[in-house]
Amino acid sequence: MALAQRPAPKVLVIDAANIPSDEPLLEKLRGLGAEVASRHMPGHKFLISIPHHSAVPQAIIDAIVAWFGETFPASAAAVPPRTRATATPPRAATRKSRSWSAAV
Repeated sequence: MALAQRPAPKVLVIDAANIPSDEPLLEKLRGLGAEVASRHMPGHKFLISIPHHSAVPQAIIDAIVAWFGETFPASAAAVPPRTRATATPPRAATRKSRSWSAAV
């Protein structure tokens, strides 16, 4: 494994029954000084499925959100989330045949 330093102080690794053991990865991360949590979520294939045929891995998302909540509990000093910016087309957009182009 090519990691030379820990990627983060705290790391969540989600493994699945359909992949080989992740124990070497867990040992490597711990050896680099990371606090490692591991969750077993059997059978997820969303990363190898055709996008329009795949399903949102809700159980995995729930496990990640729960880990964040346990690992980084909310505090009064937390920064409120930003509002999502809305995309607007550039003012200099011009129509050429069937495609749009914009001056940059």
